[in-house]
Amino acid sequence: MKLSTVKLSTVKLSNVKLKIQLLGIVGLLTQATLVVSIQLASAEISLPRASPKANVMQEIGLTNVSVDYFSPAVNKRNVWGELVSYDKIWRTGANGCTKLTLSESAEIAGKNVGAGSYCIFTVPSKNSAWKVMINEDETLSGTDGYDAKKDVASFSITPEKRPFRERLTFLFEDVTPTTGKLTMAWENIALVLPIKVETAKHAVANIEQLKSDSWRDYAFAARYMLEEQKNPTKASELVARSQELEKTWFNTWVKAQVLAAQGKKAEALQFAKEAQSMGDDSGFFKALKPRIEASVKQWS
Repeated sequence: MKLSTVKLSTVKLSNVKLKIQLLGIVGLLTQATLVVSIQLASAEISLPRASPKANVMQEIGLTNVSVDYFSPAVNKRNVWGELVSYDKIWRTGANGCTKLTLSESAEIAGKNVGAGSYCIFTVPSKNSAWKVMINEDETLSGTDGYDAKKDVASFSITPEKRPFRERLTFLFEDVTPTTGKLTMAWENIALVLPIKVETAKHAVANIEQLKSDSWRDYAFAARYMLEEQKNPTKASELVARSQELEKTWFNTWVKAQVLAAQGKKAEALQFAKEAQSMGDDSGFFKALKPRIEASVKQWS
């Protein structure tokens, strides 16, 4: 074989190796580009919303009431009659349906609404009461697709004048163990929805279903039945069960109160003195100690 032929073969072989190496590099670069492209395509940029998401929750008795909504700003605009039209259905917020959730059934503006989640729609009015609709279709993002047949409750509320508020806000006011007010406030208007719940009904149902190994559960149930339901007979049963599980200063004091309510002052005095002697250094005992001492004095 001639030397020139050997050299030529070597050069061709080197070129083939070089091409293979280049193809490998291009392949790796293509794969890397593909990975980067996929990552960029799946990335989501986070920027502040013009109408930020908001949530408010309030426990009324044994019922949790919450509102999930988006909070638009006035932003130097005229809201009522311009940004939000009069006499047209409004989603009562921005970006999506304003969602009301009840853990138990409740009465809203005199209308019964069952436990569950709902959209709140309103029809603002310039010179009269607003119409409020509680709609069971919580999947709606706006008024498109709204069906009045799916309203579980509708009623009229006259708005109130309030101090200026830049952002739409839902808040709870005047909360008691059985009532509360859900207020929507924005610009200089507030729409107040009265809420009433059946706290006693739920509490008594919970007590009737009580099956526990905790003396505390029965002791507090006994106190509730005595103080809130005025039922010393049921309270007596519950406190007896509490003391079967463990005798403490607290259930002994509850026992004293039950006996007093039944007109058995002498026995009540005996248990009150016992509770007094069993007292400890807890903040709970210190809080009730003056009341126990006053009862001992009264029943002596």
